[in-house]
Amino acid sequence: MENKATFRSFYISFFAKTKEVWRDLIGSNPSNRFKLLLACALTLTSLWIGFAYANQIGIAGWQFWTWLTCVIGIVCLFFTKRSQPFRPNYLLLLGLLAGALLFRVPGLSWIPGLFHVDESGVAGFARDSLFTNSNVILNPFITGPASQPSLYHYIVYFSMKIFGFTIFGERISSAVIGSLGVLATYLMIKSISGKKVALFSAVMMVAYHFAVHYSRVGLNNIWDTLWVPLMVYGFVKGWKEHWAGGAVIAGFALGFSQYFYLGSKIGFFLLILLVIVLWKQTSNISQKVGFIGIVALVSICIAGPILMFAIINPAAYLDRVNVVWGWKPEAIQAAIGSLNHWQYFWHQIVYSLGVYTIYPDSSGFYGPNIPLLIGPAAILFLGGIAIAITERNWTPITWLLLTSLFGGFLLGDANSSPHFVVAIPAICWLVGLALNWVWKSGHPKLAIILLVSIVLIDFIFYFVIYLGMPPRDFVIPFPPLPG
Repeated sequence: MENKATFRSFYISFFAKTKEVWRDLIGSNPSNRFKLLLACALTLTSLWIGFAYANQIGIAGWQFWTWLTCVIGIVCLFFTKRSQPFRPNYLLLLGLLAGALLFRVPGLSWIPGLFHVDESGVAGFARDSLFTNSNVILNPFITGPASQPSLYHYIVYFSMKIFGFTIFGERISSAVIGSLGVLATYLMIKSISGKKVALFSAVMMVAYHFAVHYSRVGLNNIWDTLWVPLMVYGFVKGWKEHWAGGAVIAGFALGFSQYFYLGSKIGFFLLILLVIVLWKQTSNISQKVGFIGIVALVSICIAGPILMFAIINPAAYLDRVNVVWGWKPEAIQAAIGSLNHWQYFWHQIVYSLGVYTIYPDSSGFYGPNIPLLIGPAAILFLGGIAIAITERNWTPITWLLLTSLFGGFLLGDANSSPHFVVAIPAICWLVGLALNWVWKSGHPKLAIILLVSIVLIDFIFYFVIYLGMPPRDFVIPFPPLPG
């Protein structure tokens, strides 16, 4: 009887609180109710498009424009100006962007070589398969080759339409996005760790050989370095300043990331971590629920069609995961030469964590014969981990662990670099924390020397040493026209 009474008391209290929160969120203001109803209508329309056309390879085109109208509508509906004026150092941001482009654009048609086979496939598919009929276009809300979302191929197509159907034309979008990722990383780190750490991290990322390489490859991996920092930045900034616009930015980045590389899925887990970490920073539960609700509505409205496709056609959506899944007998046998699962367990842990400072990338997508960090960057990275743990800055630590789990431990080739691209902002963040510690310890000149040495080492490695190596898998010319 006592348990029943306790449960009944909790039940009544929970629903009373829910009613109170709902009343605070909606109130008696008709405009608030209209805004919520309109947002739900836009989201349901987006979900309906995905549901109705999930099994159609070709669509008329109006479905895309209807979805885009829903996206623009829900963004405009919730986005508000900040109560505190946004006054970034525009010269600094332009400098970072210019530096990033300088490392990523020149020689794009021959550095790191000709096409990788996957780049060739993306370019050929984008050119030949999107507009095969004057009345029908490829459904942008389903998956295409290698189970990658087909919307990305439209970006590649229009990029080549503008810059030419060439290697440069296919790769330029990656170079631009990789450069914008530097700015998103700077803003994210500044909102959590401060301006100095953000500047150290962004300058490193400008020249970081790993980031530079995947910004020069015409695949969708590098988009992870834009979407994930952007969603973290929007969430943290909006939460701290009680700014609905931050929730819109977070939801926008989370929603659009679903149309790109699978690595960005870790952003969802990072947002859960941020909710846990930031929850007690404000006592207004209605405000917190409303903020999270905006993130959810915006992201679902944007990702609705691909989400419905994944639910209706899970095998097609997850086909790529099945291909690279590492815990199959043949994958275990190839990695360690036997079917010893315990030995393979430790093999996966060691290589998925050791890829940062010990084990070279094993894939033909890069194959630099070095780990992801070398020289002083590797030492500072390890120091940054210790600093982050001491400061209880769990975001970059969790970011790395999630990447190593989903991009290494669970997959074949646990140290394959394409799966770790999403970790680039976190890697630079940890190095930035260590450089900031050196600066604050009374050695600012040493911090600058270390940063300059990291930039020079990465520049010399990538543009001199790496380019002098065999071209790995980058040997395929631009695909000829069919027939």
